[in-house]
Amino acid sequence: MKIAEGWALEHGAADMRLAVWEFNQQAVDFYQELGYEIRAFEMGKRVQTSADLAVNGLVEASSE
Repeated sequence: MKIAEGWALEHGAADMRLAVWEFNQQAVDFYQELGYEIRAFEMGKRVQTSADLAVNGLVEASSE
């Protein structure tokens, strides 16, 4: 992590961000020991493609 932080500083970054699963407490603890803090949470939604819909029988499968 020190190498990554050094690289970031050399390239003008003012912030480091990590993606850690909330349930991965070992990772959360590890990064907190290195001085990282929990700042935010992320939301997302899987958008169904036409292929997904075809599998579910909601649209006809495309011949493309």
